[in-house]
Amino acid sequence: MAASSRALADEPATIDGASDQDVATGAARADGKPAPRLSILVLPLTSIGGGPEQAAFAAGVTENLITDLSRTGLTFIVARRKPHSHTGEVIDIRQAGRDANARYVLEGSLQRSGDRLRVNVQLTYVETGRHVWADRFEKQVVDPFDLQDEIAWRLAPLVATQVVLNEARRAERLMFPGPGDLIVQGMASLCDGLTPRSAVVARGFFERALAIDNRYTVALAGLANVDVNACFSLS
Repeated sequence: MAASSRALADEPATIDGASDQDVATGAARADGKPAPRLSILVLPLTSIGGGPEQAAFAAGVTENLITDLSRTGLTFIVARRKPHSHTGEVIDIRQAGRDANARYVLEGSLQRSGDRLRVNVQLTYVETGRHVWADRFEKQVVDPFDLQDEIAWRLAPLVATQVVLNEARRAERLMFPGPGDLIVQGMASLCDGLTPRSAVVARGFFERALAIDNRYTVALAGLANVDVNACFSLS
């Protein structure tokens, strides 16, 4: 459930969408165990200048982004703790991620000048503190509600794709990948769209995951997704 705008001003906003994917990724809840493979903590977007009106706009963008991210199929967890910082102070991103038991942290800012709005976002891998992706773009402010939707609509699939691709790169280096590692590689092979080649590659990863353990429902869903989309592309 997306946090309210008021809550967004005080603490990290997150989604709890964990279900069958927790099984597929070996996910653990926030109890000291390793963070779920595709877990992400979304920090409230910072408003640079602009006063209360822009701060409320930033809170709305954050909430919309969380909603759109929840539709991407990734695994999310709930952050029950606030970052160890107050508004205006520098937040230790890695510590915030550890406290939330998240593998990735998304942060960003909004800055307005006249009718132009600049958006900056960074995705950090908690284990290393390294930025794995960043984006910056500008938009013209016409209708605030439409702009909130547009920003979230643009960012959500980009963030989801980068999380999957980064996890797939990590999985590629493993000598003995587990089912979750194979599944994320199958997902990554489809990030650029379904082609005859990507369908074969993805199917191979999903089938290898099921050969290890046929209870992995995400692998079954992946196979079904490949087959259904292949049928539509050939029709």
